[in-house]
Parts: sequence; structure tokens; C-alpha cells
Amino acid sequence: MCVRCLGDISGVAVEEDMPSPPQETSPVLVLRASDGKDIIVRDGDVVGRVAVGADVIEQYKTVSRRHVRFTRQDGNWYIEDLNTTNDTYVDDVRLSVGKKVQIAGNQRLTLSSALELTVVI
Repeated sequence: MCVRCLGDISGVAVEEDMPSPPQETSPVLVLRASDGKDIIVRDGDVVGRVAVGADVIEQYKTVSRRHVRFTRQDGNWYIEDLNTTNDTYVDDVRLSVGKKVQIAGNQRLTLSSALELTVVI
């Protein structure tokens, strides 16, 4: 019974019993380091020693603080080198600074010459 209007509320679901509305999730890209640690990347994320993935990358001093940017466009993922000193490679092909290159699952990304990551989609 409602304490305000004295109406029957026995058929009304309690808030915690109500299903949550579906949550919108943005697509993520997983980068797996050779030690098995994962870096979770979202559209627009910058990866580096003081950026996304710092907990995995900070020990690699030749990787730039802000090394690469990942973007998602039309359902595809892209990587872009951010003018790094020690370069970025996709499957042993050096990236040109500022040029976005499409990446796919199982490709190997090398940041500097020190850190290899495998793309997991």
C-alpha cells in the first residue's frame, strides 16, 4: 500500500528488481604484450609511457611518452605515429609520422625497437 495515497502497489516492481537499461559500450582494441599483459584501447586513445598503457609500457624507456594514437573509423582500427624519436612498426613496416594506417587482428606492432604488441580484436 502506498503511504501517500493508500493505493495498492503490490504489482509494482521494486527498483532493484527492474532490469537495468542496456549500457552503451564503445568498441575496444586489445594490445597484448609479449609478457601476456593487455592494454585496452578506445577510439582516440594515445598509448605511451605516460598515456594509456603506461602500467605496461613505462619500463621501456625508448618508447615515447605519447607514442601512438588509435582511432576507429567505419568499423576499422587505425594507428598513427605521433612523431616519435624511435619509430613505430606494423609487421616490420615503419610508419610515416602522422599517417594513419589500418590495423587488423594478429598484426604485430613494435613501439621503438623495445616493445612488441599483438593486436587482438
